[in-house]
Amino acid sequence: MVIKRIEFCIEFLKITMDLAAVVAEAARVLLSHAPQVPPALPRHYSASSYQPSAYMIAYFP
Repeated sequence: MVIKRIEFCIEFLKITMDLAAVVAEAARVLLSHAPQVPPALPRHYSASSYQPSAYMIAYFP
């Protein structure tokens, strides 16, 4: 009985490794076809150029 459980565990690990390989390959293909994102430009914030977000929620005690 113990041998059967060990065999089952080994088979389950093989299937899991195959699944992980398939998912990794799919992620690689998906990322290789994704459009390139331009690098972010550094922004210099100052008190005079600060604009609050339109989605800010005010907190009133």
